[in-house]
Amino acid sequence: MVMDNSSEDIEKGIERASTACTSTPSTNSTPSSPRSTSSSLARLWQRTKLTGNDNDEENKHKKRWWSALNLGRRGSSAEEQEDDKDDRQPVVRRLQDCPDGYPRLGAFLDSDENFMVYRRFGYLQSRLLLEKQEHLRQLEEQLENLDLEDAEIGSRNLITMENYDTPQYKPRRNLMRRIDRAFRQYASLLQAAQSLTHCNRPSFDEYKSVENFLHNRQPLVPTEQSFCYQKEDLITLRPGREHAWLDCSVEKLLQFSQCPTIQNFFRSKETQQKTDGPEMYYTRHRIERFVIAIIVTVILALLIIPIYLLYHLTNGVESPQSYTVCIGILLIFTLSFSACLSLFTRAKRHEILAAAAAYCAVLVVFLTNVGGSGISRSGVNL
Repeated sequence: MVMDNSSEDIEKGIERASTACTSTPSTNSTPSSPRSTSSSLARLWQRTKLTGNDNDEENKHKKRWWSALNLGRRGSSAEEQEDDKDDRQPVVRRLQDCPDGYPRLGAFLDSDENFMVYRRFGYLQSRLLLEKQEHLRQLEEQLENLDLEDAEIGSRNLITMENYDTPQYKPRRNLMRRIDRAFRQYASLLQAAQSLTHCNRPSFDEYKSVENFLHNRQPLVPTEQSFCYQKEDLITLRPGREHAWLDCSVEKLLQFSQCPTIQNFFRSKETQQKTDGPEMYYTRHRIERFVIAIIVTVILALLIIPIYLLYHLTNGVESPQSYTVCIGILLIFTLSFSACLSLFTRAKRHEILAAAAAYCAVLVVFLTNVGGSGISRSGVNL
């Protein structure tokens, strides 16, 4: 079979690409990158699809193209591939790689969101606020005295600002500028104090983790690491997520667990690289998923078990004692549901009340429907 000019061009292009991929470049020549070779092969492949026919010659071109493309991929050295693979690995700061002192303490506090415990300096905030407040009070008093003086002489400065740039308005202008600067500083300090007040207090486990590290490792001199003992003045930068009793219980169980399989299940590869010492880090999102699975299982159990019990107690039974038992079941499971919400989540009081009311309403509606149908069937049988 005679090939047309396009097929001949494709054949020559594939041979040149294969040669470029396999040949060793000279010292004076610049080797082509695998990316440019692959793009050239891609264009050749498009021409093959446009000019090739559905015959053996087209299949031969495709096989040649695939072999050349594989050569192009193999053309990139193994060292380059390994370097690219290393560059794409996540960087993990290990505690042992940091020098003793503030570098290692900073790496520890940054290694987990539960360890971000710092002082808020509430006493200093109060002193600064009181000082700024008193300064503003004095400026306010000066402004009032200036208003009284202008009122006694009948100055127009109290009713108009047309003389703002004149020398006689200069005392008032300077005073207002001082008030503006002082008030801006006072407001900025107030906002900073308010934002620090909204920060959560560290839990007992979070505090003990930081305190144990400082006590056992002694990274700083005693005076500078004594901040951890100002327990009433400590705050945590941990975001306001749901971190309730169940989360802490799961972490404690993991700490006491000696099973390597369980430990590795809750620790990612990056988490395991953080330290080689006695500190134990867990991947936070894995614990949260496990906690969510527990909560979903408990909620399903609290819905299915009482419905099953109520159905068997009220189905075809006319005894008043059965309804008394049903009311007791409603009370017990509603209290259990409320306790689970308060222990397993950070739900507020009104949220727990609304959820408990909705849960009880579901059970009451089920009891009414099932109980009513049972009574109607018994009345028909009579």
